[in-house]
Amino acid sequence: YRLRRYDEYFKYDFINLPDEKRKSFIGGEEYFDYVKSSFDGNYDECMIFKNKIDTYNIYKDYYHRDVVGIKNFNDYINFENFAKKNKTFIVKEEMGSLGIGVKKITLTNSKEIKPAFFSLLQYGGCICEEWINQCDEFAEFCDTCVNTIRFISAFDNGELTRIYAMFRTGRKGSIVDNA
Repeated sequence: YRLRRYDEYFKYDFINLPDEKRKSFIGGEEYFDYVKSSFDGNYDECMIFKNKIDTYNIYKDYYHRDVVGIKNFNDYINFENFAKKNKTFIVKEEMGSLGIGVKKITLTNSKEIKPAFFSLLQYGGCICEEWINQCDEFAEFCDTCVNTIRFISAFDNGELTRIYAMFRTGRKGSIVDNA
């Protein structure tokens, strides 16, 4: 187990776990190595999944929500149209992970669109996603974020061998579901 972040050591109480239990965890780097191996080691293809804008552009038919990528000044018109429809939205760093740098933005009038765009350019690449209003049953867990169910599938020679599901929720006040 290679720790990606020092806080994983404390979060999972590694100091009190026997080696056998520690070896059952997959760290961030090991996970990425595994994903990369599923692309026959093709680093460029694998990187698509680390870049939120590229991933969206390839899989946008499956998103079912309004999304816009921002990299430079040429993206202003797309952002303006997005912001006119979506007064509240989530911003994520283009290459971000673990909920770091995620912000919820609410614009109260159209005069805030241009300053918001210039502020978002400072990310050096980000993606804005329409805010999702979840059902009341999910909101009971944490009403400040969108709680999700993630499905992970494993294939061997093109055949589905395993499928896992996990429920993710945020802590009170959090806007990300990273627990």
